[in-house]
Amino acid sequence: MSMMEAVFKKQREAFEKQVEEQNRGYRKPQKINIERNIQYGEDKLQTFDMIYPTDAKPDIPVIINIHGGGLVMGDKDFNTRFNIRMAQNGYLVISGIEAARKHQEGEREVLRAIWGVTEDEVNQSDKRKSKRDYDWGVPVYLTADSAGAYLALYILAVQGSPEVAREFKVRPMTTRITAAAFVSGMFYTTRKDKIGLFMPKYLYGRGYKKAGFYPYINPTNPEIIKSLPATLFVTSRSDMLHSYTVDVYEAAEKYGRYCTLIDYPKNKQLTHAFSVFYPSLSESIHLMDEICKFFNSNKIAYR
Repeated sequence: MSMMEAVFKKQREAFEKQVEEQNRGYRKPQKINIERNIQYGEDKLQTFDMIYPTDAKPDIPVIINIHGGGLVMGDKDFNTRFNIRMAQNGYLVISGIEAARKHQEGEREVLRAIWGVTEDEVNQSDKRKSKRDYDWGVPVYLTADSAGAYLALYILAVQGSPEVAREFKVRPMTTRITAAAFVSGMFYTTRKDKIGLFMPKYLYGRGYKKAGFYPYINPTNPEIIKSLPATLFVTSRSDMLHSYTVDVYEAAEKYGRYCTLIDYPKNKQLTHAFSVFYPSLSESIHLMDEICKFFNSNKIAYR
């Protein structure tokens, strides 16, 4: 195990203790069902939860949630209370896509999970449809925080740009994402900051600047931005990655994408991805409801 991997392992163990502490004493609302640890692969981490109202109808819209964690930690259970609030607003939430992976591995993992859900959980009534032509038949939305937002951005880019898919060697999905919400996105990996010090070689390998995918590491590359559906960007003035969100939002505006920015004022409680870390805050509850309102207003996919 390398020194970097040992540091990541220690961080992950500390994070898992934090997850346990956050959820201690919390009781699930009575009118919410949670089906836990549905397996979509052989790895023990390849599981997701399905969270939905007890009175859910067959045509309930779907939210796919990709958790954060700097691509080195993170846990689906940490997002449970955030996702329960989404479900209380009338959504079936698929939670737990493993985001503690390197760039291409992370993209493939997200896609593998989504395909697995499509094939095994949603598509049971019609086995004749192939994965390539599958339509869920309901609006499908994407929520993601921090490093999960980074992966989600590239999943959408792969879906919308054959050029990006080719360079990253990732097969795109055909499920259309109606709208997305990015909370405190860790969109940049090569800036001269704490993230840029160690992330590039870990994510992309040595010599990545000579690789064909190098131009697309910039999240404001037109091929990336023009693939966005209707998108809600969320940050706060106390978010350590505040500029990441603002810069990508401004690029989306520049290229004519339909997008909205929620930028909360400076407040020591409204830290990075606060709605996931502190889901009981009034601002967190407000944000979760605002995300659902944004999704509800974009039931018809942006074109």
